[in-house]
Amino acid sequence: MSPEKSVQQIKIYERSCLPALLITATFYVLSIWLILITMQRLGMIGSGATAMLVVLAVALIVAWMWRKFSYSISIHNMLKERRYQAIYTLGPDRSKIIKSTIRDELESPFSDSFELVRLETRQISKNFHLDKHNFWYLYDVVSNIYRKNGDMPLYKSRQAFYTVFEAKLQRTVPHLVFDSKAAKGKQFGHIYLQAQRLSLDGNFDDYFDAYSPQGYEIDTLSFITPEVIVAMLEMHDCDIEFVEDGLMCYAPLLDKKSLADFKEKCLNLYASVNDNLNTYRDNRLSENRRAHDVSIMAKRLIRDPMRHAPMTIFSGVATASLIIIIGSGLGSEALAGLFYVLIPTGGAFLYHLLMMVDTFRSNRLLMNNTNLMHE
Repeated sequence: MSPEKSVQQIKIYERSCLPALLITATFYVLSIWLILITMQRLGMIGSGATAMLVVLAVALIVAWMWRKFSYSISIHNMLKERRYQAIYTLGPDRSKIIKSTIRDELESPFSDSFELVRLETRQISKNFHLDKHNFWYLYDVVSNIYRKNGDMPLYKSRQAFYTVFEAKLQRTVPHLVFDSKAAKGKQFGHIYLQAQRLSLDGNFDDYFDAYSPQGYEIDTLSFITPEVIVAMLEMHDCDIEFVEDGLMCYAPLLDKKSLADFKEKCLNLYASVNDNLNTYRDNRLSENRRAHDVSIMAKRLIRDPMRHAPMTIFSGVATASLIIIIGSGLGSEALAGLFYVLIPTGGAFLYHLLMMVDTFRSNRLLMNNTNLMHE
């Protein structure tokens, strides 16, 4: 069957904040100015052409800022119309949002040095506790992302958004991620090792990239059955995750008209998959655990450390080049401009290098724990 189109046409996942817009615009202006000054000193263009090109660049950057700022105001007005039941810093009672892939997407263990992410869950549904009668939540995730550039004070860079449906399953299952190709542009695919990709029947792979822990492919297919696949295809423009005993469905920030449709599709998916868990057992565990738990290896997908390699190489080469140019000696004006470019470029190099090291360390720790479990 062909998936239905979503009611909401514009997908809202992020907006830039005014301080970040101003800093980015300043960075662009300084970079363009530095390039033009260098070209002028090399005799490639005259002073008149330099002034004209600077004015043109500033006009384009101002137009870009106005477009971004107008978009940000429209999102602000949309959020003002919400009637939230509660706002949490770590999620509602027994929520799995702090262990979710969207937190992995935004946060890092080194964020205090470069970025600080403050995640809020703003509850839409009226239930405040998960139990057998109230087994689901509906809420917005608003991530306020603050950034540091060199010696500058911490400033608010951007906000990231998701509307999330979360439901409590009857038991813990392997960590599964179904990354929608129609949602945010397969934003989770770069997080995990591609060796964990799983292909499902029919045209499912045209709409989702599925990730399952290695060795748990058969387990996954035991409860991700054809009727569950049909329910997933009904919401092909959303990302889906199973983490511990939680089902998580991620949509862009939805308007009021789209919330009811999103909730109904999520409840349909929940009903389909939860019934299948009656007979699921992880036979790698002892008899008294296999009916409700999974092994350590199945609880988290393995992250890909090489996702940081391209930016590490690019920013490293750029940083080294800037240092060489500064060391060669230029005019004082050019040197001042280069220092402004060097600070964020060097910070990006350190950030991605540290992220590579931390991912290698985490994966090694996970493999060591798995080996101990089998001994």
